[in-house]
Amino acid sequence: MPETPSEPAGGAGQAPEEPQPGRGGRKRLLRRLSLLFAALALLFGLLAVAAQLRENASTAGFHYPSRLPDGATVVDAASGQQVVEAVKRLHWEPSEIKVENAAMIHYSDGTILWLTAADNACTMVEEMAGKIAAETRRLPYTEPVSLTVDGVRVYLVADKRSGAIHAFWCRGRLAAWAQLGVAPSNHSLLAETVKTLVNRVAYSP
Repeated sequence: MPETPSEPAGGAGQAPEEPQPGRGGRKRLLRRLSLLFAALALLFGLLAVAAQLRENASTAGFHYPSRLPDGATVVDAASGQQVVEAVKRLHWEPSEIKVENAAMIHYSDGTILWLTAADNACTMVEEMAGKIAAETRRLPYTEPVSLTVDGVRVYLVADKRSGAIHAFWCRGRLAAWAQLGVAPSNHSLLAETVKTLVNRVAYSP
């Protein structure tokens, strides 16, 4: 879940409204995104995660790729109560977020992972998707698009300001949000990165 100013729906309840692109610009953005998401949906079914990408790093029970498909490596990994509190502050109702563990991972290409562990991880992800969809007119994110990646429901949104793609999903007690450093125009690398993260990110304390 992104840091300010790129926080997900949970934190946007406390943030000022973002300026939105004009009607023509918004239509062009949505048209480009619809083509992008359609391309990604096709690519997800065709890609196989390369064996050399299967080396994982870990912190506080969270496991994640040590290297991404574009060669990016982990440059920082934080976990513990401070990260838990930071994640809670990003949401509309911090006291309602029952997160027991959290980690934030930075990669050299600008990709950032926010990883949380909770008994209701999938409920939190579904609620977040619903809130972003309901508030998309005043949030810096487009309405979530749901795609299936190797049996996992993944939501994709784009930052209306930069065009950067964000993905979020759940698996068991893990809820994950990825701010992707890959250029949206590189469809195959973007799809490979998302697929790698969905397959390799896990929580097993």
